[in-house]
Amino acid sequence: MTANRNQSDIRIVQPPRAWKQAAIAMVTLLMSRGVALGQQVDPEDSIERAMYFVSRSAEATGMFNSNKPQEALMIFQELAAGYADLDENGYVATAVGDCLAALERDDEALAAYGAAAATHPELEDAVRQKIIELELAGRVTGELIDELRGAADEADDDTWLAANWRLGRALQKRASALLDEAAVVFRTAADAGGSEIYLHRTTILHQATLLEELAEDLTSLIERLESRWGPARGPVVPPGCPEAQVSPSEIVTESQRCQRRIRTKDGRRIELRLETGGEEPNAETKITVNGRPVTLTAAQKQIIQRHQYRINAILLEAAGQAEPPDRPEH
Repeated sequence: MTANRNQSDIRIVQPPRAWKQAAIAMVTLLMSRGVALGQQVDPEDSIERAMYFVSRSAEATGMFNSNKPQEALMIFQELAAGYADLDENGYVATAVGDCLAALERDDEALAAYGAAAATHPELEDAVRQKIIELELAGRVTGELIDELRGAADEADDDTWLAANWRLGRALQKRASALLDEAAVVFRTAADAGGSEIYLHRTTILHQATLLEELAEDLTSLIERLESRWGPARGPVVPPGCPEAQVSPSEIVTESQRCQRRIRTKDGRRIELRLETGGEEPNAETKITVNGRPVTLTAAQKQIIQRHQYRINAILLEAAGQAEPPDRPEH
């Protein structure tokens, strides 16, 4: 998710390309006419109103892109309230929703997007994509998955990647919620008991525990994926944070040595050696198989790191050195 998104997704507010030059020219003209940017604009002067609208829109856009959505929101709301007649392409109306989404005021953002689509019907498809991003941030419903499946089936070459990307995100979040639900059902059944001799309480509870473990792993992956999106659900690259070094927890293996001899089904014996050198978190792990060095892919490193974290957490919990991690709510 570090690549730029070129689909019609929620993206960082950006005005039309010509606005930057127009804003500079209009600000210059405003100043030449003795009108300060913070000064009350003559409501009867159409030129003055237009110049103020463009300059303030550019100012708010700059604030938004500087991670100041609250300040940008105040300006966009002022323009939406007093200069809606100048918002011909719905840029300001949509930007209000973007700012609210960035502030995680999702219900208000949904209302703002709905208002933008109502006053600018040509934006309906683009606004719907923004609303989908908000829905993906909450509880994923079966109706949303059905809609995304339909969109993926109907997508053309230009929209296929974006449509399937959203569908995949929705499916994995739904899967996590279903795993949690299944674990709860099993625990409820075990607690209730029954006369069926073929159902053992211990077996049911063991299954629930394994499902909870799977759900926690999946939730961790989803959270890491979604955390790479910025305030307006655009891609963000954390500085100095390579993909293979994203830690799911403060519990980090600083050093380790491990030797295993594995016998495969065909009778072969394989010797594995694993060693993490140094005392620094995320130190490079060296692995050899039958004495031959093995290079791991970024994905393989992430999987091993995740399992190391879980092993550490389980051992610390068993030793009474750490509390079990909180279960996330869905």
